[in-house]
Amino acid sequence: GVSSARVRVYLDGIPLNSRQSGEADLSWIDASSLNSASIEYGTGAGGILRLSTVDDSYRGLTWSAGASNLSWLPPRGVAGLADTQRLSFSAKRGTESLRWNAGAFGTRAANRFPYGDESGGTAYRESNGVLDAGFRAGLSFPLSRDASLAAAVSGYVADKNVPGSTGSASSGRQEDSRARESVLLSLRDGDEARYDAEVALAHSFSSVRWRDPAGVTRNAVNSLDLAARVSRYADDAHAVRFLTEASYVACDSDSIGRKSLASATAGLALDSRLPGRLSTRAELRAVAPSGGDGWTAIPVVAVFKGVGDASRLGISAFRAYKRPDLNALYWSGDPTA
Repeated sequence: GVSSARVRVYLDGIPLNSRQSGEADLSWIDASSLNSASIEYGTGAGGILRLSTVDDSYRGLTWSAGASNLSWLPPRGVAGLADTQRLSFSAKRGTESLRWNAGAFGTRAANRFPYGDESGGTAYRESNGVLDAGFRAGLSFPLSRDASLAAAVSGYVADKNVPGSTGSASSGRQEDSRARESVLLSLRDGDEARYDAEVALAHSFSSVRWRDPAGVTRNAVNSLDLAARVSRYADDAHAVRFLTEASYVACDSDSIGRKSLASATAGLALDSRLPGRLSTRAELRAVAPSGGDGWTAIPVVAVFKGVGDASRLGISAFRAYKRPDLNALYWSGDPTA
């Protein structure tokens, strides 16, 4: 497999990959809020995963609630029987003029993992507990017959005890917080279905506060993303897709001070379906990060063959490119970290 940093993940048109490491963390997304998921192959080693919470067709009111408990077997006492608990709630309602959805969850995890100790016996990890909670709310409504607008806000907080490498001594505590606000404009060509387009704008904030006997350090990241995607359908077998993205990321860190990154991306792709259940994609993207040497071209060529009812095999050739992230700034700013 490949790292999640090689997979571009989008939620309602906006990239979800971390501006610090480039990886995508899906653990804080409420799965019950998702309406659809699609995968685009042939765009690099890992492809693109697109997630959407917008459901323009839904009508009515539904809600769900859940509670779960995880136990270790054998439990080794009451603590093993009640190691992890999770509560969740979600609801959505749709009418002709307005759709909304909301959800929240909370988790308490002791994380008393068993491990082999130096004497050959079994010990359990202590002071490894996590408390976290998150919420999300979104709404969408039509602007006209062929246009709609969606907005969403989400938040997440966590308090994590981090133990030492052995024994039960706690070496520190990590406090996480995240927030995200986004707006998505969708356009479609009505019954003609000759084109569709999306324009999305989002702001994200994340903070990690580390506490240990030596003191407190904090790293905060603010990011602003703008993304647009247009698809033009020449016929049932050919589509031309244009995309552009721009992002600005600012980091305020006790370790490296204040740093920022900016980047722009433009791309053009041609998708074709051929006889014999063959399909092809030819794509060219250009990326220009701040502090770089101008635009970097990223070509992709891919061929796929349908196999069975729901599978296909493919081969792709592409140029690998790693977009600069804040981890590079962190390590370059603190060689002893």
